Amino acid sequence: MEHWLRTFIDQKKSFLAGNKEDDTESNKFDDKENNLSITNPPVTKHKERSETK
Repeated sequence: MEHWLRTFIDQKKSFLAGNKEDDTESNKFDDKENNLSITNPPVTKHKERSETK
């Protein structure tokens, strides 16, 4: 089995079992950043088009 797949399955099993691994702290930060970007999208200011004649 692929190494990344084995790692993924092991992480899912430990998560479902309620075991927290050391790297979950870094994942919490990433999830927080992702959630903020979804709830508060970046504000973009659009310049008004000048009429060309």
